[in-house]
Amino acid sequence: MTLETTKFAPAARSTSAQLTADYDLVVRQAVLIRFLSAVSSLVAVLNPERQIVYASEDFLHFRGLTEVAPILGSRPGEAFFCVHSHDEAAGCGTSESCSVCGAVQAFLASRSQKTKISRECRLTVQSPAGAGTLDLDVTATPWELEGREFTVITLQDIGAEKRKRSLERIFFHDIVNTIGGLNGALDLLSDYPDLNEGKDLIDLSYRSSQDILDEVLSFRELRLAEAGELEVHHAEMDAAVVIEEVAEKMRYHSVAHAKMITTVPPLSPLLIQSDRLLVERVLVNMVKNALEATVAGGTVTVGCRLQSEQIVFWVHNRALIPREVQLQIFQRSFSTKAMDRGLGTYSMRLLGETYLKGRVGFTTSKAGTEFTLTLPLA
Repeated sequence: MTLETTKFAPAARSTSAQLTADYDLVVRQAVLIRFLSAVSSLVAVLNPERQIVYASEDFLHFRGLTEVAPILGSRPGEAFFCVHSHDEAAGCGTSESCSVCGAVQAFLASRSQKTKISRECRLTVQSPAGAGTLDLDVTATPWELEGREFTVITLQDIGAEKRKRSLERIFFHDIVNTIGGLNGALDLLSDYPDLNEGKDLIDLSYRSSQDILDEVLSFRELRLAEAGELEVHHAEMDAAVVIEEVAEKMRYHSVAHAKMITTVPPLSPLLIQSDRLLVERVLVNMVKNALEATVAGGTVTVGCRLQSEQIVFWVHNRALIPREVQLQIFQRSFSTKAMDRGLGTYSMRLLGETYLKGRVGFTTSKAGTEFTLTLPLA
């Protein structure tokens, strides 16, 4: 075994001889092998060091393999190309990001409690076929064989179901809230015999109808983006105008109640070529998240700056993001809010990087949090 440092799960791995012995021991269990072949879930057997010593046909097929040899001795995150599986020299399970991984948590809990444990696992992957996200339901079950303690893990791909449910919940949550505001404004407006006296309510109703349209378009864009069908239309735009429009739009949003939005324009005009609607969509999500994390009376600031022949749009608020949230913040369906939220930061990165070819990131400290969208000038 090798001993290396770890920030979460044990780092040690079995020797090649032990891996071979484990594999031989498992495959000799003919009844089990036939059973695993009949199970529709993705199934693998892990040794005490979390290494794969057997994988079912469905597991191999999901990975595009016909035999277990290429992943024999790998850990699950390594087999699925998790982006954090090489953060540390000891591999999958040993980085700080692994501390919030449902797969590692399920394995460790199952081993310590000697019982079946299930967890949800979100993986950000970077495979030879490209980047993506996996939403998995992971179940770990202890299995002792001839004195050797193995763990059988079963994986269910719940990505499509979870994505559909999250999108629908977010969509209906926002639409219902906005329509509720519109209905209330129209109800009050009906009490005014002279519509000129109700001009503020008319303006509010107009903005609410615009918000409904915006939510519908946002829902459609995200569905097209995830399907790889979103079209990008480049045109010249003034960065200062973009941040002013985003700030003005969000000042009337419900999450901005009792809060301020200020802007910091660039020192000189910055013209860039990009898709204006998608840039604004990313910035709106950033501002919305910042407002949700801001207490009443607080301020969110939107700005842009030139940096190394690139333009950096930024959104700042005074809140500190907890470390556990930082590790998962761009994962699909992760949210610190209610179950009907959770795609805002994910869509920022999806639109900002996959379609706008920029970079989306953040920094956070006691001084506050700043989200950034970095784009090339041309």
